[in-house]
Amino acid sequence: ACLMALHEAGLPLECPVSEIWPEFVAAGKEDVTFADVLSHRAGLCVLDERAPMTNYDAVITALEHQAPLWPPGTQQAYHARTFGFLLDEIVRRVAGAASIGEYFQEVIGSPLKLDFWIGLPREQWDRVATIYPGKISINARDQAFLKAFNTSGSVTQRAFASPVGLAAVSDLNKPEAWTAGFASMGGVGSASALGRFYSAIACGTNAAIPPQVAGLLSKPLSQAHDAVLCLD
Repeated sequence: ACLMALHEAGLPLECPVSEIWPEFVAAGKEDVTFADVLSHRAGLCVLDERAPMTNYDAVITALEHQAPLWPPGTQQAYHARTFGFLLDEIVRRVAGAASIGEYFQEVIGSPLKLDFWIGLPREQWDRVATIYPGKISINARDQAFLKAFNTSGSVTQRAFASPVGLAAVSDLNKPEAWTAGFASMGGVGSASALGRFYSAIACGTNAAIPPQVAGLLSKPLSQAHDAVLCLD
């Protein structure tokens, strides 16, 4: 959805985010590009201000105030919980949409007839399945991440706690989580809808997704060591 909005506005990925979001420039973020945000290289995986997940405006203000943990573009670090807010605000600013969920429904969901929403309508509530925590199978590859995740004050631990709230799987079984429209973690839909969506991108056969956008999705922007996931 973010790539679609940028494409329609004629904004290249190398463009600074501050071009469309002036308040974003604070605390040394004047050179952060859309490419940096989309590839988790903006240095904004952690928030110093305590902003609740459920308060969109507070999270956006905290992101505006936040200084990057390192020079933007120099380090990859999974923006576990801030990523969706960054993309949501970019889409709102670029496309003039009320939310990324509204924009997704207009340009992708409805044209592709997807049984999928970022912000679930009330009439769909009775269809939602209960989700449960998965069983973790730990192998050697996971050790560095688990150690970092369980280390107080580590970048990994802080990334998974910024913004605060909605930390348990059970929290996502509540209607307020379905309707909030959390980009990157709040989509609700059917497996067949996801299959149709990914097929449209992979096959390039649907006019709803321009080939230029589909092409961008096939080109990695960063394949560096990830400071949050502790993986190469």
